[in-house]
Amino acid sequence: MASRKSGGSGYTRRILLLALAIGVAIVGYTFGWNYAAHRLVGEANARVAALNASGRRANCENAEARGYPFRIGLFCRSIMYVDAPSGVAVRAGAFRSAAQVYQPQRVVGELEGPAIVEFPGINALEVTWDALRASSRLASPRPDILSVEATGIAVGPDSAPAGERPAASAQSAEFHMRPSGPGSDVAWRFERLSLDPDLLGDGTLPLLSGEADLHFPVDPAPAFSGQGLRGLAMVVNSMVIRTAGDETAARVEGPFSIDEAGLIDAELSLSVENPQVFAQIMAELFPAARDQIRLAFAGVSMLGDNPTLPMRISKGDVSIGFLKLGTLPPL
Repeated sequence: MASRKSGGSGYTRRILLLALAIGVAIVGYTFGWNYAAHRLVGEANARVAALNASGRRANCENAEARGYPFRIGLFCRSIMYVDAPSGVAVRAGAFRSAAQVYQPQRVVGELEGPAIVEFPGINALEVTWDALRASSRLASPRPDILSVEATGIAVGPDSAPAGERPAASAQSAEFHMRPSGPGSDVAWRFERLSLDPDLLGDGTLPLLSGEADLHFPVDPAPAFSGQGLRGLAMVVNSMVIRTAGDETAARVEGPFSIDEAGLIDAELSLSVENPQVFAQIMAELFPAARDQIRLAFAGVSMLGDNPTLPMRISKGDVSIGFLKLGTLPPL
């Protein structure tokens, strides 16, 4: 009888010790999670303060950490960034990010719209979307990879009345970037892009889709974060623009640069699928040059269903072969 009681009490003691160990582990984990959350919010606030001290303005409203127990991420009720010297400003809704506690370098995020975006020389734009998500693998000095995906995108003037047709809209869009030596590789894709006829003047365009594979010899992040595009150079490995129904497509390859005056220079190779359909679209986009375009592509069509032509942009002046299409304004 004594042996049975002794065995029972030993078993109970082990259960109690196990429960105590589990309790201590939970308390310790909770303390560690809250410590990391405190550090995360403190780091976010410190970076916002550093931006504000440098002449810019930034805000992560009501910053807090969430995700306990298995995730940790930063949540902001709204975000704002204003770089007055460059004229760039962005304001948007709630921002949410999260990372698994055992893999904190892999971060996913979500941003709510609408966003108000300002660039030099144009009126403020309102950008809306159905969903906008991003993911990144963090590393130093820059992320190993950054991906952004959005659906149901619409862009229009911030002052436009409610219900007015957006200046541009797309069914979906993607952006991906990764380091490549001192520079970066960038890829983007969009589906069913529509432009308001008012943007095209007398021209018209069908729904468009496209994708691109670009290489920047120098990290382009500063150019897209307020320093401006002037001085930017890249190599277009492949850029394809096609009609949404795949009736025709144009592929461009070659070097591309923007000088300090904002003028574009490029020596490109242009491949066209179904040149007669392409010529019709170009004639509708540039009605003033309709006869020249049709005449030029009548000869191009004799080269087959997928001819390749030289496309040159010199200080903003665009030409395909011997056909001059017009001039691009400085950026």
